[in-house]
Amino acid sequence: MKTYTWVYDFKIENIITNEHLQSDNFKFNSPHYPSTQKNKNFTKGTLCITLNTLNSSVSEVVTEGLELIIALNNHVALPVNIQKKSSPSGLLLNLDCKINAHTTFELNNSNEIPNLWNKYQILLANEHPKLNYSISWFMKAVKSNNQINRFIYAWITFNMLYGWLTDAPSDRHIKGIKGLLGKGFPNLKTINQIIIQHKQNLELISNMDLTDRNNINRSKNLTDNLVSNNSKKIIESAIEAIGFIRHSIFHGDINDRSDDADKCTFILLHLNSEIIKQQLYKLR
Repeated sequence: MKTYTWVYDFKIENIITNEHLQSDNFKFNSPHYPSTQKNKNFTKGTLCITLNTLNSSVSEVVTEGLELIIALNNHVALPVNIQKKSSPSGLLLNLDCKINAHTTFELNNSNEIPNLWNKYQILLANEHPKLNYSISWFMKAVKSNNQINRFIYAWITFNMLYGWLTDAPSDRHIKGIKGLLGKGFPNLKTINQIIIQHKQNLELISNMDLTDRNNINRSKNLTDNLVSNNSKKIIESAIEAIGFIRHSIFHGDINDRSDDADKCTFILLHLNSEIIKQQLYKLR
């Protein structure tokens, strides 16, 4: 099969790393690290992408790929600028993504970036509809500027992942999270990282009054499990509590739940990103 290769220079604003990494088709560094000063708080590099067709907007494919691998590690959408360095003829560069923010992020898990880029190219070359749909909803969540929409998109992503990877029906989120954890999605080390990173939000959710019409407080299990320090039980009970908040929003809670939604979203984005990465790493 004939293939076509493009080389792009790229620059990602508002994120820095102390790593200077290079692989066969991906290299990057932050030339002004550790400065977080505007116009110096960026990471730049060069990448190669190989496709088996010319019938693609390669600039969009490259930009979406860079957005994805940053979002999988940092759970944010950041401005991506790309410039074609060399390519087959016939395609123009036309995409520049921006956000209205000046926060500087330290790039998480930077050593994973070259491998994620390789897996992204495999994803492009083969049909993986369920993984693609999950990624699509995940990126909708990352890019949304509306707190409620971001939460809903993150929940839909989670819903799609457990519906795909377990035998749980799509409306059975507690069975779904148990099924995912039972299969090691994500693994125990990652579960612990999620709990540590989001401990404050987990505690805030555990202190909410999430009492249903049967007088059951859906946050009680989370409160008890945070004390017991059982990692899998903490995640399970967090999903139970988040599911109740989602139910309230879906079914017309008249109160503004934007702040509550945000507390849940950060946890869901991290959980979803780790599950998606595990599925990407399986691609061959």
